[in-house]
Amino acid sequence: MLPTQLSPSELVLLNGEAFAGKGTLLDKVRLLQGDQEVSAVQLAQAILISALLANEQVGAIRLEVRQKKVLLGMTRANSLYVEPDRKVIPWTEECLEASIYPLASNLLANKGRNEVSNLLVALLREDTPNPWLSVVERVKAGMARRGLLKRVEEKRLKVFSRVHYQLPDDTKALLLKQPYAPLQQLLEHCRQERPQVWTLLQAHIRSAINQRTERTDTSVD
Repeated sequence: MLPTQLSPSELVLLNGEAFAGKGTLLDKVRLLQGDQEVSAVQLAQAILISALLANEQVGAIRLEVRQKKVLLGMTRANSLYVEPDRKVIPWTEECLEASIYPLASNLLANKGRNEVSNLLVALLREDTPNPWLSVVERVKAGMARRGLLKRVEEKRLKVFSRVHYQLPDDTKALLLKQPYAPLQQLLEHCRQERPQVWTLLQAHIRSAINQRTERTDTSVD
């Protein structure tokens, strides 16, 4: 049986044109509906911010701005922390949102390393050539496990395989029943009413993406 509700990150993915601008030559991902391409960077950022703010909205975490020591303790700077509040996780484990509370709890127990950037590094799991696209594919894979997308694997040249996803009619019908406007309002409220949190969220996402970007060793012995 299909789930009766989409998670916030899934809503962003399926309504990508409402959360990300038009794609460019080096920054694009094709949406699951139609032929439209949007910015992978903007779409992945909206997915991650939505997952964090939705957890805060249900009371699982709090996003707190605090100062921390930098430059060997010689000065202080603002940073953003994920404080686990209570174990309220209304999403199944296949959803991106479900990982945030346990990760925040573990990082807090590990010498208070629960900055947003550290949480996102753990959430992304591994280094990849393009972590922005990996975020998008992570949500797709979770939806496929939930029966919301059809996973199709194609063989090329009898050696290489390519995986893509198709949007079934049942999921399209589910999507029509769940408006994305409240999620847009959640993000806009943070941007307008909590500008410091919004700015730090973007900075911490970029930091985590940078840490998870696979580097090619081009050094010559």
